Amino acid sequence: MNANKVLIVKMGIAEVVWRVYSKIVTRFFAKRYSECLNLRTEKVSEFREKSIRHSKVYTEETISECKKEYDIFISGSDQIWKPGVVDDGYVFNFLNARDEWIFI
Repeated sequence: MNANKVLIVKMGIAEVVWRVYSKIVTRFFAKRYSECLNLRTEKVSEFREKSIRHSKVYTEETISECKKEYDIFISGSDQIWKPGVVDDGYVFNFLNARDEWIFI
């Protein structure tokens, strides 16, 4: 008996068919899902650029420049408490007065 026949006998024909079927379906849907996800990402980016006002992008080095442009600064807890991601911009180390801080 060759190795394939031994595998079929040990697993059972139904399990072999299920494994082959699931591989085919997974590959098909993975490709389709990837295409849909790319389209979604593109559409969200287009919407964001056209419809949502947003400031210029600041880095840790340039964040202190925005003090002149804004009166209040808000930072969400997901930025503040996410392990390994905290940087000075999210916890407002660039601000001097505590009354300018709002943490949500």
